Amino acid sequence: MTALRSTPARLGAVVGAAVVAGAALGFAGGALRWIALAAFVLVGVALAVVDVREQRLPDLLTLPLAAFLAALVWVAAIVGDGIPMAVVATLTALGFALILFLMGLAGGLGLGDVKLGLSIGLLLGLFSWHLTPVALLAACILALPQAIVGLIRRRRHPDAPGDLAFGPYLVGGTLLVMAWVLVSALQD
Repeated sequence: MTALRSTPARLGAVVGAAVVAGAALGFAGGALRWIALAAFVLVGVALAVVDVREQRLPDLLTLPLAAFLAALVWVAAIVGDGIPMAVVATLTALGFALILFLMGLAGGLGLGDVKLGLSIGLLLGLFSWHLTPVALLAACILALPQAIVGLIRRRRHPDAPGDLAFGPYLVGGTLLVMAWVLVSALQD
């Protein structure tokens, strides 16, 4: 757990240095998008691992990631992408978190998934709000085989644990969407 506590500090130092270096070199908001993706990959993978092992997404990682991405969104807005982009990204994050919260009320998702949704919405909102439903659909499709196996297992053994850690699938769906965005950007 000690290593987990130092992760946000390390992430903040590394990405903060990258932002300062990027600004010093004259990068516009576009470069900050890729810094946001790098931060999401680093923390998202750690979150996925923790969720698989412990069946929870700790605030120690979800909240600093969301705060960092929110700051990055607004820095990108000021540096060159414009305030409307930041507003769209912020509203995308809030909307995505609300959708996950409502899914949680129906059962199955925890508040950690909702907090992770803020980061996903901020990241995807930097590129296009249209990407968030695609990421959610991808996450659901990725989770489907494990959900089916869990249902079958619980039907045969009612006392078997059937909890599905959805965080890794949210991260995976987001990374698939971002891979598609990256490939599309490289082709242009």
